[in-house]
Amino acid sequence: MITVINGVTSKQILADDVVAMLNMLNLDGYFYLGYPVLGGIDGKIKVDALLVCKQYGVVLFDLDTSCGDDIENKITLLDELYNNMEARLKRYSYLSNRRKLQVPIHVVSYAPRSRLSDEDICISLEELKQYLECLNWEQHENYYGKLLEAIQMISKIKKRGNRANLLKDTSKGSKLKEIENQISCLDKYQSKAVIETVEGVQRIRGLAGSGKTIVLALKVAYLYTMYEDKVIAITFNSRALKGQFIQLITNFIIENTNEEPDWDRIKIIYGRSADAFDKVCQEAVEMVVSPKTLYDMILVDEAQDFSKYFLQMCYMSLPKTRTNTIGSVV
Repeated sequence: MITVINGVTSKQILADDVVAMLNMLNLDGYFYLGYPVLGGIDGKIKVDALLVCKQYGVVLFDLDTSCGDDIENKITLLDELYNNMEARLKRYSYLSNRRKLQVPIHVVSYAPRSRLSDEDICISLEELKQYLECLNWEQHENYYGKLLEAIQMISKIKKRGNRANLLKDTSKGSKLKEIENQISCLDKYQSKAVIETVEGVQRIRGLAGSGKTIVLALKVAYLYTMYEDKVIAITFNSRALKGQFIQLITNFIIENTNEEPDWDRIKIIYGRSADAFDKVCQEAVEMVVSPKTLYDMILVDEAQDFSKYFLQMCYMSLPKTRTNTIGSVV
């Protein structure tokens, strides 16, 4: 069964057609819309859609809504998608046998209005279906799980967070290692929580140990790469989490884009749950008549631990002309 993860896309109609067709193929895997962003020498490339499944390996989709007939530009785009994905997967040594990548990568353009003709360009769903049915991945049993880790950017975090000299179970390093080891691969619910973003308030719930901190850091990284003109704030009430969030967000963004994050666009704010702080928040909410917009999006960790006045301050800090977005992990 294919699990559909709906990210940011402007090509929903074509995407819906592809999803309907994929549901006819009895596949086992994930279909991501608006994910990932591939960092390359010439800058970032936003992938329209990505299929990761046991039967085919990796299939990158270009969803073309135009009536274009420039075959050279189209082939260049498909080549860039392939080369950047290959370079990304080759960073993970466990996906290769000596020098050969063991995960097949395919690129295809679904362009129902196009007049182009090429083996990697399909102008109808039937052509796209036939294209996919010709693919095969014989080594999926050995590599599929690790492939998902690489696509979801989980395994590199575990590697970078390898802490062998931890002396105290209560140290910050030990706590971070525990968080990193909570999950090796996102399940479908965690994947949806990271990538799918609703208008207004989005509440993400999970028990202790369910990987909420990693999911929240991944969500910051995803929003950062998709919305290049927005300022994102993340707030929490545990001082020990600040360093963890900085490291996780930094690593996720580097893995996704090959670039260091611009911290002018990500604000990590440590909140407080003490009575005095709550009183200050209440006075601010009641006294400020024309609040200043500070952020485009705010993500709140453990939102239930904050007072209603602090959350009202969050709303007041967001644009009034656009839909307010607060992501709450509770």
